[in-house]
Amino acid sequence: FLFLNTLFIQRGRHETTWTILRKFGYDDTLELTDDYLYPPMNKNQYLSDLCVCFCRLRVSVGCTTELNHLGHQFLQKLFDKYDEDKDSALSPAELKNLFSVLPYMPWGPEVYSKVPLSDDNYISQHGYFCQW
Repeated sequence: FLFLNTLFIQRGRHETTWTILRKFGYDDTLELTDDYLYPPMNKNQYLSDLCVCFCRLRVSVGCTTELNHLGHQFLQKLFDKYDEDKDSALSPAELKNLFSVLPYMPWGPEVYSKVPLSDDNYISQHGYFCQW
């Protein structure tokens, strides 16, 4: 990516570099645009849309994104709130309560084979963060 853009710049093809940067959500000051970071949401959309799409941030295939400390802190507080027995794991009932505000459960049964579990086969705190 950097090599190709360096070539474009060296060959005077600045408009190509700016086109690429804008395609990835950057503005003229090389900051991510607000409409890229916070896409407008229909007021009638459910929290599930927010949960499933996680802020509807567009992440290209083959790319990754990660939470900053505030996102991690938010998810930690959510976990702590619904871990009623304070065993650092979410039982099926606790998990159901966590997602009770949604019209459907966003994590299917396959989550139990994808993330670390506690000794009781509940979703561990580490597994919870892995799923996010």
